[in-house]
Amino acid sequence: MCFLLCSCKEKDGGSELKSESNKTISVTFINDVEKADIWILPQTKENLKTSLWGTATISKLKSGEKKTISINDFEEGRYIVRIIDDDKAYYSANDIILKENYIIRFKTDETKYEAELVTLDQNGEAVSTTEVFQGVLGAN
Repeated sequence: MCFLLCSCKEKDGGSELKSESNKTISVTFINDVEKADIWILPQTKENLKTSLWGTATISKLKSGEKKTISINDFEEGRYIVRIIDDDKAYYSANDIILKENYIIRFKTDETKYEAELVTLDQNGEAVSTTEVFQGVLGAN
């Protein structure tokens, strides 16, 4: 009986399994806001439903800094980005399309009331601009 349950779990988690490939892509993240932890995850049903993302993809990236990372090449091409900055502001965006050598620039207005992710292709040309949901995490 346990074998059947395990098999069903693997079958039902098909979209999650597709995201785990050995192939990676290189992506650069530019932070124009506060120092922050950033998660870049495949856009799967499982990842959209959870608030437990594991270890940050990029940890403590300072304002004005950029970092090039390797992430799993998710065959669907769509990713979610979750950000928590040092001021405990939470940012969330879905439907971010990423390919090899793409750049993600995270920026806000001066008041931090409007935030966006600008995705650039490998030539530095804008591919998309995505509004970012914002919130404030509760105090400990």
